[in-house]
Amino acid sequence: MVGLGNPSAKYEHTRHNAGFLALDAFASDWKTQKKAQALVTRTASAVFAKPQTFMNRSGEAVRALCDWFHVPSERCIVVHDDADLPFGDVRVKHGGGTAGHNGLKSITAHLGSEDFWRVRIGIGRPQNPSAPLDRYVLEPWSAEQEAALPDVVKRAATEINRLLNTL
Repeated sequence: MVGLGNPSAKYEHTRHNAGFLALDAFASDWKTQKKAQALVTRTASAVFAKPQTFMNRSGEAVRALCDWFHVPSERCIVVHDDADLPFGDVRVKHGGGTAGHNGLKSITAHLGSEDFWRVRIGIGRPQNPSAPLDRYVLEPWSAEQEAALPDVVKRAATEINRLLNTL
């Protein structure tokens, strides 16, 4: 289980860190250690990781983690922000393209496969259609979004739990 985001306090409350937020809510009280370019928490049945490589290089950490823990790509779950979903939607998907998401592009390139699970957290798109998406994802949540985040993160944790019980 890999939550995508950017390390550093600068990005902590940005839309691109939705994957980190969901993992934090799901695995908030577990002890972490640094391994394979990620902060890692292990349980008896799963490994939870937050890559520390920045979004565009997430695949480096994911590949290293899959190798280290002997996890095939089809059992890998990636939790990430998705601008193609309205804010607050949470959807699970297996395989598929990257939809321009740089973290997914990096993971696909390093795994050599799109055959992994995704928990997609909708962040919506900028209100101004001409606003650059790369800036939008690195901006803080709006006040309205921030207020709704606990519910969104709770739904993402429910989907994560469901996947863990299925795989």
